[in-house]
Amino acid sequence: MKTEMKEVILQIVNMKGVEVLKNKNLFCAMIDDMAYSLLDERRIFRQVLTDEIMGYIYEAYMSKKENRFHIISKLRIELNEVMGIKSEWCNYLISVFSEAFDWEYKSILEKENCKIESNDEEIELSSNKDFLAEKRKYIKPFQKLIATGANHVVAITLDGKVLATGQKKQDQCDVEDWNDIVEIDAGAFNTIGLKSNGQVMYTGVRGTGNDPIEIKRKVPEWSNIKSVTTGISTIGLKTDGTVVAIGSNRWGECDVEDWNDIVEIGTEGWNTYGLRGDGTVVAAGDNRYGQCNVSNWENIVAIAVGTAFVVGLKADGTVVAVGANRNGECNIGEWKDIIAISTCTSCTLGLKSDGSVVATEIVGPDSGKINQGQNKVEDWKSIVAISASGLFSVGLTSEGKIVTAGNTDAARLAYGWKIFNSVDTYKNDRNQKFLEQKKRKEN
Repeated sequence: MKTEMKEVILQIVNMKGVEVLKNKNLFCAMIDDMAYSLLDERRIFRQVLTDEIMGYIYEAYMSKKENRFHIISKLRIELNEVMGIKSEWCNYLISVFSEAFDWEYKSILEKENCKIESNDEEIELSSNKDFLAEKRKYIKPFQKLIATGANHVVAITLDGKVLATGQKKQDQCDVEDWNDIVEIDAGAFNTIGLKSNGQVMYTGVRGTGNDPIEIKRKVPEWSNIKSVTTGISTIGLKTDGTVVAIGSNRWGECDVEDWNDIVEIGTEGWNTYGLRGDGTVVAAGDNRYGQCNVSNWENIVAIAVGTAFVVGLKADGTVVAVGANRNGECNIGEWKDIIAISTCTSCTLGLKSDGSVVATEIVGPDSGKINQGQNKVEDWKSIVAISASGLFSVGLTSEGKIVTAGNTDAARLAYGWKIFNSVDTYKNDRNQKFLEQKKRKEN
C-alpha cells in the first residue's frame, strides 16, 4: 500500500509542482481522486493532515539534507505529542512522504531511538472485513442511482430528476415529470422510483397477469417505504422492516406479509428475496431450480436476483449463488474482495474494493445468441455502482459518469451521462440542489 501511495504523491507533485504541498485541500482532493482504492490511507490523510503539518512537509522538501532531520523531528512532535496521533500513523505518514522524496527516514528514526518496520511491510490498519465494510459504506449512497431494464437505462441526477433512454414502447422511460427521487429500479419493461417522502412512482408494463393500471393506482398508496424493487412483481420495503408486494403471485412470489427485520429486497422472474438484519436470507416463489434454497446462508450483506437464481455477497467479500445457472451466472466461487453485486439473465457482475469490476463468463448452448459483450468490463476503473441487464451492463464512476458494456441502443445512448461531479462532493451538491428547489417553490 505504501508503494502505491508514494507513487501517487510523486505524480501530484509532478503535476502541480511542489507548491501543492502547501495546499492541504487541493492535495487531499487529488489523493482522493488518484488513490481511490486506498480507503484507509486516504482516511488517515484527511484526518491528520492540517495546514501546519503540510507546512512542515513542504519545509522538509525544500530544505537541505542536513536540516531535514530537525524539521521531521518537529513534525513528529507535532503529530505525536501535540495532536496525539498514535505512533503507527506518525510512522506511516512520515515514511510514505520520505519514500516519495528519497528522504532517509529510517536513519532519522534511528537517531531518535525509534523503531520502524521494514519498508516492504504494510501497516495493518484494519481487518479485511472492517475494510470491506468501510468500502460498502462509502459506495452505499450510489447503489440506487442507476438501473437497467431489458433495453432501457435510468439514472437519478443531483436535482432528483431521472434520465431515461432506450426502448420506450411500454412507457418505461416516461419519467420526465418525476422529481425528488432518491432511489430507482427497473424491470424488463418498467421503472420504479422512490421519493424522499416515501412515495413510490411507477411507469411501464411487466409480467403475466399484472395490470399496469392497477399497479400505478396501488403503489402510490403505499406508505413508509424506504426501498423499492421491481420485475414481474413490484416490492416495497417499509421503514419497520416489513415488506409489501403487488403482482400476479403465480408462484407465491408476493407472499411476503410475514417477513420482518428485512434490510434489503430483491425480485426477478417468479421470485422475491429479503435480506434480514442478522445476515440471513428469506425467499418466496418458484423453486424449480433450487433458487429458494438459501436457508443456510449467513453473514450476507447484499443480494442480487436473476431469473431463476440468486446471488449473495458475504461480509468477507466472497460470493455465493444458487439456482438455474443457465449461462454461467452462478460461477462466482473464486471471487473475493467484492463490495457490491448485480445480476441479470446472462451474467453476474461484482464490484471489487479497488473500484474494478469482474463478470462471469457467458457459457452454455445459447451463449452465442445472448452474448452482446455485456460482461466486457475489465477496463472499468473507479466504479462505485453497477447494474446488469440481459444484454448490457452499466457502471457509475467516482466522477459521476456512466460507462456501459454491450451492443444495445440503451448502452450506446447512456454512455457518457454525467449525473454528479464527484463522490466526495455528492452529498453537499445534492443538498444544495434540493435547497435551491425549495427556495424556488417558496418564491
